[in-house]
Amino acid sequence: MRLRFLFSKRGRAAFLPHVELPKVFARSLRRAGVLLHYTEGFSPRPKISLGPALPMGVPALAEPGEIWVERWSQETQDRWKNCLPEGVSVLAVQEVSGSALHTLCELAAYRLRLRDPERLDEAERLLQSGESGLGALKGCCRKEEALFFSVETPEKGVGNLVKALVGAEITAGWDDLFLLRLCVGRSGGDSVPSDFGEACGIPFPFPLVNVGGAP
Repeated sequence: MRLRFLFSKRGRAAFLPHVELPKVFARSLRRAGVLLHYTEGFSPRPKISLGPALPMGVPALAEPGEIWVERWSQETQDRWKNCLPEGVSVLAVQEVSGSALHTLCELAAYRLRLRDPERLDEAERLLQSGESGLGALKGCCRKEEALFFSVETPEKGVGNLVKALVGAEITAGWDDLFLLRLCVGRSGGDSVPSDFGEACGIPFPFPLVNVGGAP
């Protein structure tokens, strides 16, 4: 059984390296009594697939992942949620088939705040210029003291954006900003993880798990 899930990582959990997350999920699933499928080969490991990586310290609200298990139920899902470490939350789980996860991670949406909000206009111009080091910009707007934007090719990583901000002398480094990934997904669908798109007036990606009410 192949399951796709949405999860968030906040607080101290944002500092979990991306490469460690499969181990975190595998341990918590085993604690919940879930029988996992394993890869074949010389060194088998649990079959777990995640979306594009984030730098350590960047929290995320709706990240996609997939697991392969023997069986699943609502009771199993509740047990799993109780076995996860503080700061990591599973928002929704759904059985899927068809396209591989990585082929569906077309866009990523972010919120950017700066220690000096007066520099946000400069940051927006940098994003609009195409010199941010990210993928192609799909939308960008300023709301109060934050920038909301979505980009293609999320696997390029937001570390490039921070380097560009430092290079343009808009910030001195990570300590001068707060970056949050809102969601990863496609540019069409039936539900969104929250009202970010409506509130900001730009087309944010849709989540990869279409189960109503996922925050």
